Amino acid sequence: MNRRRLLGLVAAGTAVLTLATGCVVGGGGESPTATGGSSGSDAAPRLRVALNFAPVANLSPYTDDASSLMRLGVSESLISIDANGVPQPALAEKFEMVDEMTAKFTLRSGVTFHDDSPVNAEAVVASLQAALKADPAPSTVSGRELTITAEGEDVVVVKAAEADPILIMRFANPDMVILAPKAYEADPNQPNPVDAGTGPFELTKLDGSTHATLEANASYWGGAPKVAGLDAQFIGKADARVNAMRAGELDVFQNVPVAQLPNMDGFTVESRAIPRTSGLYLNTKSGPFTDPGLRVAAAKAIDGSVIASSVFEGHADPAKGIFRGDVDWTKDRQDPAYAEAKDPAGTTITIATYSDRPELPEAITIIADQLRAAGFTVETPVVKEYPVLEPDIMAGKFDMVLLSRMYMSKANDPLSLIQLDFTCEGGYNLAFLCDPAVDEVVNGAVANADVAARRAAAVKAEGLVLGSGAYIPVVHEQVRIARVNEVSGLAEDPLEWKMITEQTTITK
Repeated sequence: MNRRRLLGLVAAGTAVLTLATGCVVGGGGESPTATGGSSGSDAAPRLRVALNFAPVANLSPYTDDASSLMRLGVSESLISIDANGVPQPALAEKFEMVDEMTAKFTLRSGVTFHDDSPVNAEAVVASLQAALKADPAPSTVSGRELTITAEGEDVVVVKAAEADPILIMRFANPDMVILAPKAYEADPNQPNPVDAGTGPFELTKLDGSTHATLEANASYWGGAPKVAGLDAQFIGKADARVNAMRAGELDVFQNVPVAQLPNMDGFTVESRAIPRTSGLYLNTKSGPFTDPGLRVAAAKAIDGSVIASSVFEGHADPAKGIFRGDVDWTKDRQDPAYAEAKDPAGTTITIATYSDRPELPEAITIIADQLRAAGFTVETPVVKEYPVLEPDIMAGKFDMVLLSRMYMSKANDPLSLIQLDFTCEGGYNLAFLCDPAVDEVVNGAVANADVAARRAAAVKAEGLVLGSGAYIPVVHEQVRIARVNEVSGLAEDPLEWKMITEQTTITK
């Protein structure tokens, strides 16, 4: 046991409860099942946490596990992004764009990794270079030519091969976290975060894809955590998360299903609108949806308002686009121009979604019925946990996939989402769309440093994508985090990157 972990066992304190903007469901006072995971009356409490996605690669930050690492307070990037989309210091206390291709980060002094090795320029450069060399590389740097060098002990310089106006913002993403050199020794393509992070909690043990043990990092640069540690579970089934809290086995869990809200009496559910859209990706590369007329017919058949009011019981908004329409940069967008719809005439299609988000299986049942009513023959929807389903999705084995997607998670830049999901070389192009018109709009704006211009281009490209029928928006979602009433200090993060912080605590 290192010195940091030993000190973490006696870390205790209080925090101020900050509620998220939106709906708070539940009663005040003490939760009848709350224990805080404490083993003794004088011991600092431990927090019992559940996330809804099981690790797909032993919590490697180069996969979708990156967000789980950050939510548990294990890993950190060079910078963070606040609720207004403005970059803020994290491991780097200062940052600047030297020119249109060069970013400079000045590191905090005295910060160490969980294994007590120093977070200096040499270690940070090695961590970022490992991401560049990984196969496959994390999406933030995939396909990008970057040169990363150290200047002295505390300055890291990143130079792009071409102008990149959001270069600094890219280094806030969860897949760009900085890990200790030991993390890359066994497998550079799948870094091991155990005892290798920088955050308020040290990952000390990962039990397969079900449990993780974390201890407080008493030497954390942001201040010692208020709890002694975390006992984390990865519980894919929503009703199992609810039942575990009601049985007194959890203090916090992510993603309360709408159908379970009536069962959360005596607990608190924090709810707020987020930049997340559930929508349908149509396979434009093979199968029936290579025909634009059939794609448009499918788009015309889907009524998101039915799903918002029934499946989500009003805790979601019908979607008219990839992006919400209630923000300044989208409020004046035009309706997409569709091609002429074609009669489905019984065309058989396959559809799929994942069970990790509990509303999606019910939603896809309604979607299947809407498509059948429009004249499609829809095979029984395929529903599996995301880690199981992902290879088939990426291989294009389905005609239509219902997916929930954060659209501001790529450097808080909606244009990056369009580039990743809907351009010819996009790394997460589940629709396999390759439309020169979309690429032209995106390529014409990617070098523009003006935020308003980038967002205007994203909206223009959105209209082209929707008009092609390659993507059908269904609903805009809300995030719901359940906690016992004694827990406070959860992160308010519209990007859903952070949840447990050094300020999170539970009173006994």
